Amino acid sequence: MTLALVGAIPRQEDIGEAFRRLARDFPQAKLKILGHYPDRDQLKVFTRGSAQIEILKARPYLVTLGTIGRAMVLALSSLCEGMCRVLITRMAELTLRGYP
Repeated sequence: MTLALVGAIPRQEDIGEAFRRLARDFPQAKLKILGHYPDRDQLKVFTRGSAQIEILKARPYLVTLGTIGRAMVLALSSLCEGMCRVLITRMAELTLRGYP
């Protein structure tokens, strides 16, 4: 099970703690963080060296879309992202796959 987190992460500690709780019940879960993060060292602190959390550099649009499309869960920060293009893109991608 893969979770994708795209965009800004305003409260990294909360996301990290939430994922660690989830991972206790679902040890096969992976979290992929996608985007441009100037302070990658701060993100590494939030991951606490977890092999289940992967920080991906910003990627071309179609590559990002593929990563999002393969994820079981797409997480967005409503605190700073709102109804962003990532969510609309995911909904469109699922519609094209034939999901209701």
